[in-house]
Amino acid sequence: MQTYVQRDVRLFRNITNLAAFSRFVYLCANYAGQVLNRDELAKKTGVDTKTVLACLGLLESSYLIFLLQPWYKNMNKRVMKSPKLYFYDTGLLCHLSGIKSISALKGSSAYGAIFENWIISEIRKNNENSGVNDRFYYFRDSAGNEVDLLIERNEEVLAVEINSGAKFNESILRGLKYWRKYHPENQGILVYGRSSDRILDERMSMLSWKQVTEL
Repeated sequence: MQTYVQRDVRLFRNITNLAAFSRFVYLCANYAGQVLNRDELAKKTGVDTKTVLACLGLLESSYLIFLLQPWYKNMNKRVMKSPKLYFYDTGLLCHLSGIKSISALKGSSAYGAIFENWIISEIRKNNENSGVNDRFYYFRDSAGNEVDLLIERNEEVLAVEINSGAKFNESILRGLKYWRKYHPENQGILVYGRSSDRILDERMSMLSWKQVTEL
């Protein structure tokens, strides 16, 4: 963190208040896997929203975080609505969250969010390293129906639900079933905390987290 804040970040922008910027980075860790409230983040950091936007851009351009935009057929709405925030390095994310061991991670209330962050970051990094230009989104409507990740390629969409639990129950598939109700042609995958895979039907399957590179 000291190297990043005091040296690397200054290659991009002249940060005059290093303490506030460091606090901002730590606060971002609290939003990992969540919809980003820029106004709330600005208030907690003690800066204005314009500064928060500039800092987020800085963290993106230096590959510390990436933002997942919401899915809308209207492209303008995709830009205007709030994104979800993720870290490229979940080791750093755990450090920022004060998690220092595997047992602390498993017992943390943030475990599910960090698991989701890891899955999505691995898919994204594999995508970029392969030179594939897939587009990534999340889906959430006003009624609370949600899909963690939508991968769009050549106008086809793969819906991915992520769950850190090792036990399966039908409620985990609620978001995928809702999505497929209106997009029956789309494939759906549940990535979860077990070590075995399972086919649910011809367009829905369960994938172990160990096989995440297949996505």
